[in-house]
Amino acid sequence: MTYKEQLKDSRWINKRDRIIERDKYCQNCGSVKKLEAHHLYYIHANAPWQYPDEALMTLCHDCHKEETKYNKILKTKIDEMLKAGILSIEIIKKIDLHFDL
Repeated sequence: MTYKEQLKDSRWINKRDRIIERDKYCQNCGSVKKLEAHHLYYIHANAPWQYPDEALMTLCHDCHKEETKYNKILKTKIDEMLKAGILSIEIIKKIDLHFDL
């Protein structure tokens, strides 16, 4: 099942709705429009619904889009530092960054 298909699964829909109900509004800007559940980190083998509630937060669509863009830039920079030998997986683990590297 692709990630896109997993987001249509009732287990994700139920979890997403529970997170949005818990938070009530965007945890970044306070908006109550177009709310979405955002994963604070990803674990390669986990399905979207297989995270503790504490690993999810509610963002509006616009903040979610910006956060996703920022995370992609950050991951690219981390990958570049890993390849250049400036950063190691051990350091990433110590600072508790959760990326699928």
